[in-house]
Formats: sequence, structure tokens, C-alpha cells
Amino acid sequence: EDPFKNVRNFVEIPLFSEELSDVDFLSLVGEFYFKRKYYKEAFMVFDALSSKMPPSAQLFQKMGYTMQQQGRISEALTYYEQSELLNSDSVWTLCHIANCHKQLGNISSALDYYRRVEDTDFENLSVAMSIGHCCLLQEKYEDALKYYYKVEFLDEKSTKAWRPIAWCSLLSKDFEQSKIYYKKIIENNPDTGDYLNLGHLYLAMGDYNNAVEYYKKSIKSDNNNQQNFINSISVDAKYFGKLGIKEDI
Repeated sequence: EDPFKNVRNFVEIPLFSEELSDVDFLSLVGEFYFKRKYYKEAFMVFDALSSKMPPSAQLFQKMGYTMQQQGRISEALTYYEQSELLNSDSVWTLCHIANCHKQLGNISSALDYYRRVEDTDFENLSVAMSIGHCCLLQEKYEDALKYYYKVEFLDEKSTKAWRPIAWCSLLSKDFEQSKIYYKKIIENNPDTGDYLNLGHLYLAMGDYNNAVEYYKKSIKSDNNNQQNFINSISVDAKYFGKLGIKEDI
């Protein structure tokens, strides 16, 4: 059998387990797997290592990260929180705890952690965007817009805040502001969703001709896939009542 065909976790092999169980070797093997993105194997080594050495914030960080990369978010959060207990000032750990809470739908907890990072790193654009997204999920549109505008102000060359600004403005019924940003997006590499949302905007404004035109463009840009369009309309229908769009439209 080709011993290099698949990933081998040497720590699990009985023949080697006793000889390769010291802290230095486990650290070396764990880092080897970690750097090469063998996260399952890395976690098993780090777990074995954690029982042989004093608690380490850095080790718990890596254990949390390997869990997160495997999609095991709740377990990742547990390890990140243990890391936080040992080093509460780590921005990296706080960001990952916030991200885990967001993925788990704990939006209030995610916001608390993002704001702690903001206190330390006010100009962190990624954190500002994340706070905006959390406020958007809580339907706090004015608060969300403040953070999206902050991102746009601090990075004038970036366009990443345009879409959330346009969408937030639409949901808060600031149709003219929403139109300004969607027009900028349409002139700058639009996608299917941009045409769809601009269609929603015109529908909310009662401009049915333009709504139809942009819905057509949305379908056309998606290889004329009408079913995808119908599915998208079904997903977005929950917003129509708030926008004053009647169901029979």
C-alpha cells in the first residue's frame, strides 16, 4: 500500500504512539498538519497536546480554528472562549468568537464582540461591515447604514459598501438614495441580484415599467433561468409588505 496516498496521523498509529507522544514532537506534527490545512488531523494532535501542557491561549485558538474549518461552529466557539479566558485582549480571538456567534444566529452576542474589537481597532473596515450586517439582520437599518457609510468614507476607492447601502436604503424606504446606489452598481459590474433588487425598488415606487425591465435583465443575466427568478421573488416576498407592495402585484 502506498503510505503517502492518504493523510496519515502518526499519533494514532499504535506502533509510533508511545515514541511520538512528547510535547515537542506533538507540537511539530500539529503545526505540520495545521499549515497544510489537514484540520481534522491537526485537532487530534492539538487535543493530545492540551493534556500534556499547561492551558495555552494560542493552542485553544488553533483548536477552535480547526473546528471552525470543519464546520463545527459550536465546538469552535467553546475553544475560542477558553482562549479568551486566558487572553481577553486578543483581537483575533474576539473576531472569531463574533463570527461564530453570527454563524449560529446569536446576533446580539456577535454584536457585543464586534463592538469590543471596534473599541480597540476603530478603523477596521471588516469589523465595521460585520456590525452593519448584524444591525441589518436586527432590522436596525439606520444603525446599519451608519456603519456602511463609515466603510465607504474610510475607503473611498472601495465599492463593497454600495450594495448594503442600496439594500438598507430600500428597506428603510429611502427610495431615492437606494436608486442612486443601485445606479452606481449597475454601471459597475452588476450581477443578477442587482437587477432583481433594482426591480424591487421600482416596484415599491410604483414604476411598473422599469420594474419589469429590470426583472427581465435579471432573468437574462442568469441565462434566462425563469425558475431561479421565481425562487428569488419567493424569498424576497417577505419584504414586500414592508415596502408597501401589495401581494397581488
